[in-house]
Amino acid sequence: MIKGSSSTSFPAPLGPSDPHKGGSVKTILVVDDHDDTREMLKMILELAKFTVLEAVDGKEACDSAIAKCPDLILMDLSLPVIDGLAATRKIRKDQQIGNTPIVFLTGRAEPDRRIAAFAAGCNDFLVKPLDIDEVLRVVDRWLHDPSGH
Repeated sequence: MIKGSSSTSFPAPLGPSDPHKGGSVKTILVVDDHDDTREMLKMILELAKFTVLEAVDGKEACDSAIAKCPDLILMDLSLPVIDGLAATRKIRKDQQIGNTPIVFLTGRAEPDRRIAAFAAGCNDFLVKPLDIDEVLRVVDRWLHDPSGH
């Protein structure tokens, strides 16, 4: 699920940051088994001028990430076939994409979930329902400052 802020009905462009920075459009892999969440994220990110890839389970996420080398991965924690934790660990082992920023998405924000997510190798953590403005801020931060600051 995604919610908009009271000031934004559709996502605003990312402001001074340019999704084409470095001469190419940034690519984001959205991994979520819920069609509505995946489609909403795709729409928001495409409006912000990103290229969006999609995966519906952890195996598909790993295969797509390794084959297409996205600039950022938005990974649901609870996925069929291979869960988000196992998929993240597998991606982290790949020399070509192992440093790709991974932002976890989950409807459950318990401390043990956050600890497990960061232990698996995620870089950031967003709780559903997602706030459009926060999603865009986090995406912008990780795409334009890989240290996350």
